[in-house]
Amino acid sequence: MPRLDSRVGRWPLAITLVALGALSACADDPSTTAPRARPAPDLAPGGGFAVTTALTTAATTNVWTTKASMPTARYSLAAGAVNGVIYAVGGMSSDDTKLRTVQAYNPATNSWTTKAPLPSARGFLNGAGTINGVLYVAGGRNASGQVTNTLYAYSPSTNTWTTKAPMLVAGASGASGVIGGRLYVYSTADNTETLQRYDPATNSWKLLTAPTYSHQYPAAGVINGKLYLAGGGKSPAVVDAYDPATNSWTPRASMERGRIGATGTVIDGLFYVVGGYGDGAEFAPMEAYDPGSGTWLVRRSMPTPRSHLASVAVNGKLYVIGGGSEVYGTFAPNEEYTPGDVWAGKRSMPTSRESFAAAAVGGRLYAMGGLSNGSVLSAAHAYNPGTNSWTSRAAMPQPRAESNGARAINGIIYVPGGHGGDGIYTKSLYAYNPSTNAWSPKAPMPAAVGCGGSGVISSKLYVYGTCGPDGSALGGLYAYDPSINSWGSRIGAPARKFPAVAALGGKLYVAGGQDASGAPSAALSAYDPATRQWTTLPPMETARYWATAVVLNGLLYVVGGYDGGGPLRVAEVYDPAAGRWRTVTGMLMARYSPGAGAINGRIYVAGGDGGELTPATTEFYRP
Repeated sequence: MPRLDSRVGRWPLAITLVALGALSACADDPSTTAPRARPAPDLAPGGGFAVTTALTTAATTNVWTTKASMPTARYSLAAGAVNGVIYAVGGMSSDDTKLRTVQAYNPATNSWTTKAPLPSARGFLNGAGTINGVLYVAGGRNASGQVTNTLYAYSPSTNTWTTKAPMLVAGASGASGVIGGRLYVYSTADNTETLQRYDPATNSWKLLTAPTYSHQYPAAGVINGKLYLAGGGKSPAVVDAYDPATNSWTPRASMERGRIGATGTVIDGLFYVVGGYGDGAEFAPMEAYDPGSGTWLVRRSMPTPRSHLASVAVNGKLYVIGGGSEVYGTFAPNEEYTPGDVWAGKRSMPTSRESFAAAAVGGRLYAMGGLSNGSVLSAAHAYNPGTNSWTSRAAMPQPRAESNGARAINGIIYVPGGHGGDGIYTKSLYAYNPSTNAWSPKAPMPAAVGCGGSGVISSKLYVYGTCGPDGSALGGLYAYDPSINSWGSRIGAPARKFPAVAALGGKLYVAGGQDASGAPSAALSAYDPATRQWTTLPPMETARYWATAVVLNGLLYVVGGYDGGGPLRVAEVYDPAAGRWRTVTGMLMARYSPGAGAINGRIYVAGGDGGELTPATTEFYRP
């Protein structure tokens, strides 16, 4: 293996970047919050159940799996993906020979095949980027060690390489990223850092503003139209983001650990950085940068410590290939990471609020009414994950806070109960039609109830209320049939105030709340309309009230809440089939009384009460 490089204090290998495919948009600006006061909850008698001890199950995400190794062990390679196939290009062998080798990995078959070699051997590459089904590889060093300015383009459909217009400045040991159909290449040569842009439409290059800090051998990724460089050079923990719109760089939060020769990949709007060299050795830890919150999250370490490796994202999974170690030589491993059990920040709501009605329908999360700085709102907004944006919608007919949740039936959102600021709960039921952006009143509830929640079973809305008009404790369940606009008679129910409520598998689940003494409860109860019976189930691991419940993939998630001492980040998931709870990664921000909903396999949580603040922040969870 090569020896120490006087410039970076490490053997001179190139790092590869891959940031390919559609990337989720993330907010780059910090969210704002506003101070507010939360009244103490009423401590009135309620019903609680004694149940068995909760069990736990193993997680299936945030895990690594070993896949078929590359046929040719190498480091300092470039890698990219085209149509779900990963291409490993060039690099260096254990005796430091530059390679022309190109091999393709198909995750679907877990197999490798040899492809047409590079026109010339290359090492110390500047990564790779895919544009319109063509893989581009720029610069690097040739077989004799000279820095080059070549640009090679590979077409998988014809298995051929084509030479394109050369870079304006030769460079190596950098990274590449694709933004707006153009290839951005950061590289170094003779102590000079350059950023250049290649436009395939005109087969031409343009020289752009270089970063202030040296990022030789960086990890890199593209998020929300910006190129991120992390680590490398003389400031191995520094992170900078390049904005093509302004041709300028902005510093971002530094990594938890300084790294040279790490690799970077973007999945679900998170910038994953893994491996690298530091503190005298190669290492395996991984961390992920969330632009929405401006923070780094520690993720599970990869099995094989190494640096100067390559990574690619395919179908929501991260593949890490090759790399090396000064002690153990050159590697051929191919390790697959399944992301998950992670939260990330998204665009904040236009209005900070808590205790509002929220429902997900048609790929949007709707936030309606609520409390903001002591005022009760009628305003409504909708969040679109695809554009990471909130838009105003028609306001509720009356200001409402602390309603019994909100649920959608056949595309219509129903908001039962709540109060208008006087603390007196109402019988009101309002229906919102997203397609017409219009509200309409429906048959009022049989009783004015609050402090509860709701769920949908067999196209009927079940409303669980535990507070009377004046807030006094009671337990009641009411079923509404929208097809005939009528309510059934009251069904007896446990009287736990402020629980998390959701329907799953034909049953209504009530988690937590306040017990008879007003203390936080961990109890879980389920109502089955078929038998008209309540069942006591294993309790949560964390007692709380003012949490929110979301159903996703046949599981019940209970997120956030209040434990009597302050807001919580805690998230737990209940598996009805196994009868077990499992604690998962907590939210980025502790909060209670937020709104939440599930969209496209993700849980979105917005607003709530943060204790000292009423946040407008939004975050999402990938299981």
